[in-house]
Amino acid sequence: MTSTGRAGQTSKREMAKAERRDRIVRAAIKLSAESGINGFSMRDLAKEADVSHATPFNLFGSKGEVISHIFDADLKMFRKALTAHPSADELERLFDMISMATGYFRLKDGLYRALHNSFLDVAADPVQRRFTESRQGLFIDLITTAQAQKFLRPDLSPEFMAHALYNQWDALIHQWA
Repeated sequence: MTSTGRAGQTSKREMAKAERRDRIVRAAIKLSAESGINGFSMRDLAKEADVSHATPFNLFGSKGEVISHIFDADLKMFRKALTAHPSADELERLFDMISMATGYFRLKDGLYRALHNSFLDVAADPVQRRFTESRQGLFIDLITTAQAQKFLRPDLSPEFMAHALYNQWDALIHQWA
């Protein structure tokens, strides 16, 4: 649908821009799985995505931002799968999340190892912070829901618990990678 100036409609230009962004992220996933984050340049990425050399820079600004979008897309897909997963209750969903994440890591072993091995080297601090906060946010959501359903004590801080769980998870992932 083309834009006619009314709110809620997406212009052809915005749709084409979103499609190019998606192609660049998919190309970055492919290249990361093949050679790690450090194993390709923005020029390689542009070629793989079939866009001009300047397009990844224009749409993302940096390689770190492209990598951040890989993680964002992955988390969005994971949240959707976790929501659809038939857990008995919200406390079990917290444990299911870890089992499901382990399955994802096994399924795409090369990609996740490459991303986690080189993420800290490539990503700028704001990208790392956004990555960490979004994953801790998932823990906070699960903990808060479990508290609301009386599976966890209400006086426990969801933020503190999420921080502790995330740090444990992150240490395990980095050890594995």
